[in-house]
Amino acid sequence: MAIAFSIAFTPSPLGATEQIIIEATNQVSAGKSFMPRSAYKQVFVGTAASATPANILSAWNAIYGALIAGQRVFVRAWVINANGIASKPIYANKVIT
Repeated sequence: MAIAFSIAFTPSPLGATEQIIIEATNQVSAGKSFMPRSAYKQVFVGTAASATPANILSAWNAIYGALIAGQRVFVRAWVINANGIASKPIYANKVIT
């Protein structure tokens, strides 16, 4: 079975002057429903006009190690424009299957 960890986003591709920033947490118990801001680490910075999906598996593995089934990972992402203005972050989480 192939392991994947990718984040889909819209619009795709982003504008020519926009970049996506993705941060993620380490794996935690599946029963967790919230992670503090300090638990997130930057795992991906997209190039200008990035297209969906952003494959963050290798970057996440380099920081946290191998994914473990039954654990939850939290992710947040936002877009930054050429002027350095950031959008509001979008939060998501998923139990690894």
